[in-house]
Amino acid sequence: MTPLNLKILVADDDEFFCAFVNQILKKYSYDVVSCTNGQEAINLLIQQKFDVILLDYKMPERSGLNVLQWMYEQKNNTPVILLGEGSEHIAVEAMKLGMYTYLQKETTEMERRDSRYGTN
Repeated sequence: MTPLNLKILVADDDEFFCAFVNQILKKYSYDVVSCTNGQEAINLLIQQKFDVILLDYKMPERSGLNVLQWMYEQKNNTPVILLGEGSEHIAVEAMKLGMYTYLQKETTEMERRDSRYGTN
């Protein structure tokens, strides 16, 4: 049981990445819900309350920015960690919509590849 017992939404269309993050978070007893596109993320946000959202910038149906825009319009201020591709413009736009922080996904992708091939 985690001290805060956080409920976390992981929205990412990369199934391997999503499974990896879920496995780590569940290891620490967090309550994790996953989805693979922006529309699913919105549907889950309508149905459930989350403490933190890990949100991929590039997803089918709706991008991470589309989800952030929807959240902003709904006055949903759940902290969002946006996973993106290092664009300063994207980070600035996401900050305007209430994003908590921005993580460059290339870094996580490289670390994942390195760990898969034993080079780290």
